[in-house]
Amino acid sequence: MRRVPQRVGPFLLLQFRQFGILCYRRVSYLTRDRRLAKALKTLEASLGPPMNERLLRDAFNAANSAYLEISQRDNRMTIEAAVACTLVCACEGHVNSSLLGNFESALSQAEALNLDQIRTIEYEFSDLVRNQGGGG
Repeated sequence: MRRVPQRVGPFLLLQFRQFGILCYRRVSYLTRDRRLAKALKTLEASLGPPMNERLLRDAFNAANSAYLEISQRDNRMTIEAAVACTLVCACEGHVNSSLLGNFESALSQAEALNLDQIRTIEYEFSDLVRNQGGGG
């Protein structure tokens, strides 16, 4: 039986971004927005070494712009908007718990996964990040 975490964290900022990248990659198939794919590549490049703040800002701006456009199409939190917001949260300059909410929303809506199933995924991602030894 797998362990199911009650919560994911705490992470150092670099670990949080790595965790966010894993979450985004898991749900990225739910959007075809090329700006988000480009923002992901920019975010990954920004992590270095050495870390590049300009690339990080570029990734955030691109992801946020795509998210705003996607969310303006529909006032409800659509699956695609949740996916986009997952990446925006991964790019932010602080650990943002909204990343988990958006990731969970996308998976529960798109794949009808329950919270225990989603938390198992989150826990596995958390272990991967912690085992990489990322700091920051």
